[in-house]
Amino acid sequence: MLNAIAKPLLVLTSMSPVLIAYGINALADEKGPWEYMPWFVAAISMVCLCLLILHFSRTQIEKQHIKVKSIKSSDKEVMTFLLAYLLPLIPAKTIGTSGHVLTILFVFSMFFLAIYYSNTFDFNPLLGLCGYHFYEVQSEDGMTFLLITRKHLLKPEQVAEVVQLFPYTFLNVGSNV
Repeated sequence: MLNAIAKPLLVLTSMSPVLIAYGINALADEKGPWEYMPWFVAAISMVCLCLLILHFSRTQIEKQHIKVKSIKSSDKEVMTFLLAYLLPLIPAKTIGTSGHVLTILFVFSMFFLAIYYSNTFDFNPLLGLCGYHFYEVQSEDGMTFLLITRKHLLKPEQVAEVVQLFPYTFLNVGSNV
């Protein structure tokens, strides 16, 4: 299992669309590169961080074999998350210049806390862009968990070898993932 630092880092990677939205907002407001480039650099850094965490997980964490009883696609509240990612596009003029930074911090904090404590990794846009899918899987012993995989799963037999990222969250590392 990943250490305690990895979970908050993986949660932070899901914030990259918000960073891009702020960068686009600054670019649209015709601000200088010093005001929009940091947002894009931070978003690209998040992509790299996400890929590094997944690579480390696949190669360094002990693999486990599980027997799956049922699989269900996990696309919970996608529209809610999409709406939340659009919040940064509210013009800064409506927020007020002095409150802009505080608003940004508040939005990031709410996203972070919601994702961290609800374990909703099933809508991390970076993972989706990297070709990962999310499934709610029930093991033969009745335990339900989130499975992250590059496969399109249709049968329980398609899940064999996994690594545990966090409690209730696994990454499929079997062949062809």
